[in-house]
Amino acid sequence: MKKLLLISLLLSVGFAGCKKAQLPTLPCVSGTLLGTTCDGAYLVQVDTTSQQAIGKPVDFRGDAGPALTGSAIKFRTYRNVVILYAAILPAEKRGQLFYFQYQPGSTEIPVACSPSALAYEAPRYLQQGASSVSSCSAFLPE
Repeated sequence: MKKLLLISLLLSVGFAGCKKAQLPTLPCVSGTLLGTTCDGAYLVQVDTTSQQAIGKPVDFRGDAGPALTGSAIKFRTYRNVVILYAAILPAEKRGQLFYFQYQPGSTEIPVACSPSALAYEAPRYLQQGASSVSSCSAFLPE
């Protein structure tokens, strides 16, 4: 009987010490969709009012990939622009604000464009999560 009690006590202490593994929280920022790149990515101006600068200035000269709908194209220099690779982008129109998580350190993505295509130079990131209807709080663990 003592052995059974000792075993059950050890098991309960052992299970009490186990915690659910926490996945690392990826950085989340808001950005405005500017245009497309020749390799299927998107140019996004990251909002810097409450976040760190992860992009760089880009002279926007038009879509280099499929043309976007939305507000008129403004050819000018935009600050804090990134090139975002995304399977599905929640923003569908130029000028639309959305929130996204990105994978830091994913900037070494090969670019395959024709020499005659518009080329944009900016840090490259992989989108890991995105939302057009909520803030970055949608990505916080429960």
